[in-house]
Amino acid sequence: STIVAGAVLLAKRGIRVFRGSSHPCPAVPVDMVAGTIMEALAGCRRATDPAAAQQPDPRIRHATVDSSQADWIPSFRTLMVRLFQILALRRDLSLPEGGLLLRLLTWSDNETAFWLLDIVANRAPNAILSLLCTVAYCIAFAVGLRSDEWKERCKNIRMLSRYSHLPMQYAPFSSPSSAWQFKSSLRLPADWDPAEYSSLIVRAAVAFAAAASKGGSGAAASTAARAAEASFAELRVVAPRGVVQEALLTFSMPGAPLFQCTAAFLIRRVLQWMDLTVTVNASDLNSLTHLSAPLVLCPTHRSLLDFVIIGAACFELRPQVPTLKLPHVAADAEFSGLPFLGRALSALGAFFVRRGGGAVQPDPALRAEVGRVFRNGRPLEVFLEGLRSRGRRHLRLRTGLLRALRDVAQRSVALVPVALSYELLPEDQSFFDELRGLPRPPLRTLGLVSWVLKGVRGELPSYGDVHVRLGATRVLDASSDLRALLSQVQAELVGLTALSTLHARALAEVLELPAGDVLQATRSAGLRLRPSRLDGWGVKLSEAQRWALALQMAILLRDQLPQQWALWLVEPVFGRTSAPSQRPLSDDESQKSGPEVAAEKDPGALDIAAVARALAAMLEAAEEAGHNAAKQMREGGITAVSEEHLAQQLLDTQDGRGGLPPPLARGAACIVAGALSPVAPATGYDAPPSSGAAGGGGATADGAKPRTVEPIWPAAAQGRGAERRVDTEALDRWGFSDTRFAAQWVDGKPAVQVTSKRYSALGGQPLYQLWAFFQRELAVSMNVRDTLPEQPLPEVPQEPEDLRKQLEAAVPAERVVWDAEARLRAGTGHGLADIWRLRTREADRRMPDAVVQPSSEGEVLAVLQAAAAAAGEEAGGFAVIPVGGRTNVTSATQCPGRAEDPRPFVALDMRGLSKVLWVNAEDGVAHIEAGITGVALKKALAKHGVTMGMEPDSMEFSTLGGWIATRASGMKRARYGNIEEMIVETRVATPTGLLWQRNGGATSSSSCPGTAFGRVSAGPALPGLVLGSEGCLGVVTSAVVRVKPLPEVVEYQSVVFQDWAAGAAWMREVARLPAAVRPASCRLMDSKQLGLSRAIREGSGGHGPVRAALQGIALRLRGVSLGEASAATLLFEGSRAEVAVQKRLLAQLVSRMGGVWGGASSGEAGYALTFAIAYLRDFGLDYRILSESLETMAPWSAIGKVWPAVVAAVRAEHRALRLPGQPFLSCRMTQLYDEGGVLYMYLAVSTAGLGTERALEAFERLEHAARRAVLAAGGCL
Repeated sequence: STIVAGAVLLAKRGIRVFRGSSHPCPAVPVDMVAGTIMEALAGCRRATDPAAAQQPDPRIRHATVDSSQADWIPSFRTLMVRLFQILALRRDLSLPEGGLLLRLLTWSDNETAFWLLDIVANRAPNAILSLLCTVAYCIAFAVGLRSDEWKERCKNIRMLSRYSHLPMQYAPFSSPSSAWQFKSSLRLPADWDPAEYSSLIVRAAVAFAAAASKGGSGAAASTAARAAEASFAELRVVAPRGVVQEALLTFSMPGAPLFQCTAAFLIRRVLQWMDLTVTVNASDLNSLTHLSAPLVLCPTHRSLLDFVIIGAACFELRPQVPTLKLPHVAADAEFSGLPFLGRALSALGAFFVRRGGGAVQPDPALRAEVGRVFRNGRPLEVFLEGLRSRGRRHLRLRTGLLRALRDVAQRSVALVPVALSYELLPEDQSFFDELRGLPRPPLRTLGLVSWVLKGVRGELPSYGDVHVRLGATRVLDASSDLRALLSQVQAELVGLTALSTLHARALAEVLELPAGDVLQATRSAGLRLRPSRLDGWGVKLSEAQRWALALQMAILLRDQLPQQWALWLVEPVFGRTSAPSQRPLSDDESQKSGPEVAAEKDPGALDIAAVARALAAMLEAAEEAGHNAAKQMREGGITAVSEEHLAQQLLDTQDGRGGLPPPLARGAACIVAGALSPVAPATGYDAPPSSGAAGGGGATADGAKPRTVEPIWPAAAQGRGAERRVDTEALDRWGFSDTRFAAQWVDGKPAVQVTSKRYSALGGQPLYQLWAFFQRELAVSMNVRDTLPEQPLPEVPQEPEDLRKQLEAAVPAERVVWDAEARLRAGTGHGLADIWRLRTREADRRMPDAVVQPSSEGEVLAVLQAAAAAAGEEAGGFAVIPVGGRTNVTSATQCPGRAEDPRPFVALDMRGLSKVLWVNAEDGVAHIEAGITGVALKKALAKHGVTMGMEPDSMEFSTLGGWIATRASGMKRARYGNIEEMIVETRVATPTGLLWQRNGGATSSSSCPGTAFGRVSAGPALPGLVLGSEGCLGVVTSAVVRVKPLPEVVEYQSVVFQDWAAGAAWMREVARLPAAVRPASCRLMDSKQLGLSRAIREGSGGHGPVRAALQGIALRLRGVSLGEASAATLLFEGSRAEVAVQKRLLAQLVSRMGGVWGGASSGEAGYALTFAIAYLRDFGLDYRILSESLETMAPWSAIGKVWPAVVAAVRAEHRALRLPGQPFLSCRMTQLYDEGGVLYMYLAVSTAGLGTERALEAFERLEHAARRAVLAAGGCL
């Protein structure tokens, strides 16, 4: 018809302007007059057939609409406007071009203007184009360059030119001066829809235009016409286009800010680099055109691309569907910490939420943020599943955001489910790795930039198609039952998910069935599958992609699978007892999928029931494996089988044959652990890490009630008073009682905080990364509230009455302490076994019967002499154990059992002897009592302008006497030496008196200052006997030590290396330098300790996300990745000349060995953190994470073998013990000697699910395996 012909010419750009009025067109669709036409054709027989003489008048009459219904027919102008709109919606017409055509249509209202426009826009361009094309053809023919192509182009252009006069001929019809009026008996049907009529005309025009592009006839033209007609069912919002065309279409979007246009352009380019085609079901948009309530989009969550694709679709469709403005996305708070990207998302309207905290306490900040964006008037985009689904399962929908929205809105809200159906995902491999137990890589802006650069270089693979379906609108108001509403939303999300032939092939590969048979069975069962262009290309699927697609296909068959697996594939919102059936497809979908469904069933072919049986058999076998593994775990002493722990065992079997595929292992673990748990079944691997304890549910592995943790939101944190420092030492933890690492909810997200500001390197900011670090490195899930319970101190036996009399006779009564806490403190050290038993209150070992706290050397002698005197009596006397700062890690103060030694035991707490007796700065010696702590000693000597230089990690609590008794070393050994190089003389108390060689003055006075000889060759030296004796030969009461003037310069620095091997090689070169030019401290840490240091320093010292990202980029450019790097912290001390020489020599080594200077602030912070890291072990114990350090000296010839041997041995033993997660193993090189280096190794494991003693036994087995490996590799204990 003429109307369709005009639309075809506009669609093909053969014509650019028509004249159209607002009067209705006197026409009806062809199918409505077909009967009249047939009657007229039949009337042609009237002259030859007498019987036909009785038929009606053969002339065509009453074939148009009666004047009474003329307004039901749209005008030509309306039809053209609708054409421009639909072409723009399909991206066949750019918005600027569409705007120009609409403007030309408006100008054509004037007859004179139309006459000029017809010449300028229609006839002249076609004539000029025809002439140019003819010239080009002649030139091409003359030189022999593809003349056939130019000939075809000339033919097409000449054909269009022939129709250039049609707009002028159409004018009386398309733009009559008055409305056409007819009298007719023809009436339009009651369900006549002018919009549908307009759509049919446009669809016909596009189909004819597509056929014309293929020659106008033949199979190719018919195929193109059918494809164009079918394309109206789906709108392509992202499809391959050139850069210029994409920029023109994007930046011409009416009403869109420049920043949104720029973001949309970049996003669309990235999606095109991924070869990702995004389509939206057109009919689904109808429900959004007349919304009166605020819109909330509720999409499935499968990828980080979700909000990108929805945003691109809304940006594209907004001119045609005004309600689809760019939505405010409820993004996870992790995005807010990303440099640049976080700010960009915020500028685009994203708001950040802390997920999971609402279970502890409603978040007032969340409600305020939801209220802010809600009042903005743009739609909201809420991912009700919370987390991206690993394995494409449908996760349980959460209610927190909707509750906040309902409270804030105070009116009805329209919820629209949005199902995003992917073929392949960029995250498929990373999700699969997570299912395998590997840590989730954190979101990083640098990673995104690297990924985009791959797209620019064309290195990204094709990810196939994404199909977007919108569900029915559902109303959320104050009376809504959220769980019932979410159940309906979830059912629709499941039903709207579209699968492709690629999904069927993946399921066939997993089940090891012929792909063609599975596809045929699916079609025969009436299940609709979209054709996949990836499947047509024969793309080879990786294991990660195969399992993701197969699981998504399994959801389609869940009503034929075991119920527990069906509920795992689609987690119910609440206690549903059966899997929902598949939603029937609409007539529209059925018609669209007709060719796929029409296949006839071969009687001998595989049917869908057989496919489901094969899948069910695989799932049941995995579940049986889960029950067997759980049984073995319980037999091995694991009392609480958690989902994570069981999944680990299923993934890594003990027989070396390999475990279950990760998705099956996770599903079986969820089902089996849920059945074994005394509490509610776990919600699956996709639940937030903080929502389920590693030990299973909210109960602790020990059966005790977990402690409650006060949730902290910003409002609750305000108004806190000044910190009150408490300098008392904790009993069952390291360090001061006011300082510890504690986990709590901060802004609704688990974080670790330090309870005091004692250590400036830590600050008071929440450490979100530290909490994530523990979970990632140990591969376990942790629950903030699932900690070891606080319990009263264990009881200790009553002291012997005879002992009280003996001690009070030797020393004043106030020196003797009998209370339980003092006895527990004196009878335990800070080794793991001691602290673990104290923390779990299972300290059933023998403790000292009394604690004596002498304040002078004479009182020490009195106690020892009393013990010796009583030894000859009938009671047998008592034994004495000297105790210093209680920092020993070897259980050195442990009392033997009564069966082994029935005597009473007395602990001699030496911390009362803490004075500096004299200092001789001239001779460089000082006489100091043995009970002084390292920090007090440093301060006291500084008043005299000198320093001893002894700074072990424990210097806040360890004592001079302890250093001597254990032959200790300090962090500044390179400048000041070890303790054996600092000691000149010792005074040792014994039951028979003092041992004192008197090599120098024993006392100091104004006339005769105390001193000591640096070296005496007559006889053996007493310090040589006492060093390392651990109190066996006597009690060290004081010592004369070497001191040096305070350094003129103290400077810090750090160096970063590509990996541990590069850093260790650099340390070897430093060790070759003369001792005088080495830095005072040079310590190398591996990548894990470097990561721990960065997590502890989160947000402090200006180390925000932007600066961290810039540092990461700078290191990347130097070839250093922080995930593999090692770092050395340096401390320079001495005169300015000394330090200058040291720095110059080290700079040469750094340059030669490929190191990168890390800065002085990093070096200082790394040195200061040494004193704070010790608190982390006790934080781990709160969550049943046992950890300890091991130290070894290894020759340079063997040092490279020691650490790999330890790692291999510990991992093998960990696997044999079936412990949860994975061991955390980290190493640092702390000391350099001419002969070798000192390795300080850290080991930590989770013992969730194990009893107290079983946990300690397992850890000691790991320690023993590590020590054996050290010795076998050439190290020493």
